[in-house]
Amino acid sequence: MPLIAFAGGGSAGHIAPSVSVAKVLKEERPDVDVYFVCSTKPADREFIEKEGFNCSGIEAPRLSLTFPWKFFKAVKASKKILKELNPDVLFSKGGYVSVPVAFAAKRMKIPIVMHESDAVSGRANRVVSKWADHVCYGLPTSLVASHLSFVRGRETRDERRETFVGNPIRESVIQGKAEEGFRIAGLEGRSKSVIFIMGGSQGAEAINEFVKKHIDELLEVADVIHLTGKVKSGAGEHEGYYSLEFANEEYPHFFAASDLCISRAGANSITELAANSVPTILIPLRGVGHDHQQKNAELASQSEGFTIVQQSEMNEKLIPTINNILTNNLKPVTCNLYIPDATRQISKIILGYLES
Repeated sequence: MPLIAFAGGGSAGHIAPSVSVAKVLKEERPDVDVYFVCSTKPADREFIEKEGFNCSGIEAPRLSLTFPWKFFKAVKASKKILKELNPDVLFSKGGYVSVPVAFAAKRMKIPIVMHESDAVSGRANRVVSKWADHVCYGLPTSLVASHLSFVRGRETRDERRETFVGNPIRESVIQGKAEEGFRIAGLEGRSKSVIFIMGGSQGAEAINEFVKKHIDELLEVADVIHLTGKVKSGAGEHEGYYSLEFANEEYPHFFAASDLCISRAGANSITELAANSVPTILIPLRGVGHDHQQKNAELASQSEGFTIVQQSEMNEKLIPTINNILTNNLKPVTCNLYIPDATRQISKIILGYLES
């Protein structure tokens, strides 16, 4: 039976898109098996196994003084897993977990298909791109493509091995029902607009603190659904306010129930918001991963429906921006940041290596 290995982990942003691709692969080729190599975080294993797939975790290192030794151990662990699996292709979604797995795969002559979600490539994907047989891009920008081509040591891009496909998202994300979102959040029968606030899979402490400080002002103009992130807190008990740490089955229904979203600027979040046509205020997390969230936000803001407010300006600008959008400028998202068949395009590219 052909087998596709998936590498990536450490956050839902690296796992959820891979799960989407894995499901489509199984639909198109039921004879193909899939297996995930993720981090050792319990959340990675829980997410993957809940979706019906098997996985193994490795202790992949981040940059530190002990990186060389830890990287050697991670590569050794990756080789052991890959030898047991004997995969036909490796799909690398990025993140620090992907580097030792992709390095091992390259040494074992396993074809690598890589996906870059963001407008600017992170350190891990810049490294993996040197070994990848095919690079897929999630956002319609030449910036990351040109950058990766330079990193890969090519004077000119080989477009046969580089494809803009969009960012894969779970089909369920666009199948929410507003009435179910209202019911879950206890907002049935209310007439206010609904603001959906989220800070990524880990939550965003700065956004959470803003919500706590300004909850009364927020509730004057709208009801609020707030994803706080695990081990982070919301604004307490208030009429018209509903918070929870993490949403899974509820997630699509919250999108459907929302009139406005406040979000970090991760590529997957932007794609999900675009897919649901939810007007959004993006608050990019600055100074991490080559400032990729700022670049994502700048790209998104070129389209109708996305507005940027910097974290440093939240106290002065966020409430006025919310009021302006809800009262005067509630426009749906209209852009090409969501490609409906992105997952199937990636699946087709991966399956092509089974036939080559």
